[in-house]
Amino acid sequence: MSWAGSADLQAAIWTRLDGALAVPVHDAPPPGPLPDLWVSLGAEDGRDASDASGVIRDVVLRIEVRGAAAGFAALKRVAAEVEAALAAPPALPEGRVVWLRLRRTRTAHGARGRAVRMDWDVRVEGPAWGGE
Repeated sequence: MSWAGSADLQAAIWTRLDGALAVPVHDAPPPGPLPDLWVSLGAEDGRDASDASGVIRDVVLRIEVRGAAAGFAALKRVAAEVEAALAAPPALPEGRVVWLRLRRTRTAHGARGRAVRMDWDVRVEGPAWGGE
């Protein structure tokens, strides 16, 4: 199993979201003061699901809508926009996204603000996902 195609998947998701959302998209907290609302491409957990048909990787990708709002309404609206933007799988330079499904959502709040966390199941196949 390899991380070879992971950067391509992250770039494809980022490009799709950055083009569809009116809030910034980051893969780490931005430097300086945090925006009122922003989207974070978070943790990724992958496993090899290859079989006789080829190289396959199943990934759980976390995307979070983060913000300092007093309530969750604005974050939930952006989360709905994320869901709409990812209704169709993005294209990859090598291989393909077989599916992209929203698995679970939850809200959280703490010292760093509020968040809507979305875990996405992604299945990718192709040569970029093979190797060691």
